[in-house]
Formats: sequence, C-alpha cells, structure tokens
Amino acid sequence: MARPNKEGLDYFPLDTDMDTDDKIVLIEGRYGIEGYGTVVKLLSKIYKEGYYYPWTEKELLLFSQRTRIEEPFIKKVVDDCLKWDIFNKKLYKKYQILTSNGIQKRYFEAVKRRLKINVCKEYTLNGVLDNINDDNVNI
Repeated sequence: MARPNKEGLDYFPLDTDMDTDDKIVLIEGRYGIEGYGTVVKLLSKIYKEGYYYPWTEKELLLFSQRTRIEEPFIKKVVDDCLKWDIFNKKLYKKYQILTSNGIQKRYFEAVKRRLKINVCKEYTLNGVLDNINDDNVNI
C-alpha cells in the first residue's frame, strides 16, 4: 500500500535576522517577545499544515489553548500581522486563511522534489508555482 501524500513540513527555514524585519519589529515593539513568539508559533502551525492555515474562531480557540496565550491577545497580533502584510490580507478576507508570498515561496521550494503536491489554486499567490513541475501538482 502506498503512503499518503505528506502535506506539511517537518521543519521550516527561519531567517536568523527575522527580528530585524520592519514588519516583525512592529509586532515585537507593540506586543513584546510574546508577540514575536506568537508569530513564530503561527508560522510553525502554517508550515505543519502546508502553505496556508484556516483562521476562524475555531482555530483561534484551539491555538489559544495549545499556546496558553489569551484569545484577545492572539487576535490583536493576527490583526496587526494582516495590517503590516506579514499575512496576506486579500486571501484572509476572501478565504479566512493565513498565508503570505514568503510562506508560499519557502513552502513550494521545500516540497518541489515531492512526487505529488496538492495545491488549492485559489490560495496561491502570483509566481509561487513558477519553479514547480506541473506534473507534480494536484489542483
């Protein structure tokens, strides 16, 4: 019996100078190290699932329970992540997902050698699939 296709990543690249990116500095400046940690935990969850993560009340509640961070705090951090383009506002408003161009580029680079990659075309941003073999993509 064949193994099912893996969706997410076991690990993801985290730039060592991420904390100098203006967008991240804005989050950390407003919310401190807990805000920075929340962003890293969100990135971890997104990459574990794939290149996007649904973000509804249910996911907020579960994320809050798992991280032991209060819901209102997480909601404020996510709202500012959308405001400062850490996550893509357009896709969030249309599909209630958290993703970004950078997340998608890193994800598709990491999985480009997989035999099959499941993709929801509506959730992808311009140019992120350019270096992926079309034969490997399930849309």
